[in-house]
Amino acid sequence: MLVVYPYQTILEKNSTISIKVEADGFTIDNDLISFTAEASARSITIKNMVQDKVYTPKNGEKITVTLNGLKNPYTSDVTDSFQMTTFNLVDDKFFYWIDRVTTGLTINSKCNYPCKDCLDDDPSHCLSCYPEDETSEGSSSVIEGRPFLQEDTCVSQCAANRFYDGERCLLCDPTCLSCTGTANTCTSCGIAEFLYLHETKCLVECPTRFIEQQEKNLCVKCEGTCETCEGLATSCRSCNPFTDYKYLFRETCID
Repeated sequence: MLVVYPYQTILEKNSTISIKVEADGFTIDNDLISFTAEASARSITIKNMVQDKVYTPKNGEKITVTLNGLKNPYTSDVTDSFQMTTFNLVDDKFFYWIDRVTTGLTINSKCNYPCKDCLDDDPSHCLSCYPEDETSEGSSSVIEGRPFLQEDTCVSQCAANRFYDGERCLLCDPTCLSCTGTANTCTSCGIAEFLYLHETKCLVECPTRFIEQQEKNLCVKCEGTCETCEGLATSCRSCNPFTDYKYLFRETCID
């Protein structure tokens, strides 16, 4: 059998393809079945499905092929790009085709891409994402990686005001413009009055010995022996009285 799977889905990168065949009316040894996959042609060739020399199907009998290793489709709409053809195999070569279905086939999938798993009643409400969501090697399909679960969808990266906790994109602390690792580990500031980043916190004003750099919303440490500074980190406004450089002269602390 030659299966041309539809454009709505692709093989998972580095995935392990598995096939199981079941039939009414005769026994199939799945260990005798072999297959090859061609990602560029979106096709999988399955050999030795019917192992009896003669098989005459009766009314209502069917052969069921279960194929694992494909990503969930974008949609489950009817598509003529989904095709199946059965062949007679002679001396390990396809001799003639027996039957062919090239129209009207549908994908029966619980979830739509980019979901890996989803709610039972909503194929686009994601519960998990593909961990390595990239275009399969040799595939002509172009897919943007979306390995991060954010609310009910999968995204290529978490939003600026969210961080990835290993399972999903969670909201940063309300004072953070962006964060990493945890909600309270701010990496940038600019929300309401919490404008200035000091270490990993967003502050209303910078602590002693730091100047507020408004262009980048940062707390910048005063240079040298300045106790406080203004305008520039090198422009001292007071000196530390407990050091040798405790006298202020022209915006510089001297001994």
